[in-house]
Amino acid sequence: MTTYVKAAAGRGTSVIYETDDGRREEWSGGDRNWRNQNPGNIRSNPIAWRGKIGEAGGFVVFAAPEWGLRAMRMILANRAKEGKTLAQAIAHYAPSVENNTEAYIKHVVRRSGVAADAVLAGLRPEEMERVMAAMCVHEGSRVGKVIFK
Repeated sequence: MTTYVKAAAGRGTSVIYETDDGRREEWSGGDRNWRNQNPGNIRSNPIAWRGKIGEAGGFVVFAAPEWGLRAMRMILANRAKEGKTLAQAIAHYAPSVENNTEAYIKHVVRRSGVAADAVLAGLRPEEMERVMAAMCVHEGSRVGKVIFK
């Protein structure tokens, strides 16, 4: 199994990964969240997320998608602790200065079956998983190609 230990922006929108045995891979094409192994497109920030191995295009790069999902789950758990509704959480997660937040909310509601006014803290685990899956699809789902260097 490949273990990624470092990542950085490559040419254009590509991401260059370094493995624990010194190999390099270039991930290109597809959507940003695929290239960064960051399903929720978490913006670059100073948080020392587990599995964070770099940044590219203004977003965190994770060693595996599971680490990005873990970080996303933690962000949503924090919004739940604040008593936020689904719509409020998405408005915080995907602010209107860079997103069509209303379209994002509608998409997640439609795909997840969870109402916009549902309080996150009251969601069952399977409902939260559906919300996260819908958010990831909204963030992008196109796979690109990996070139081994």
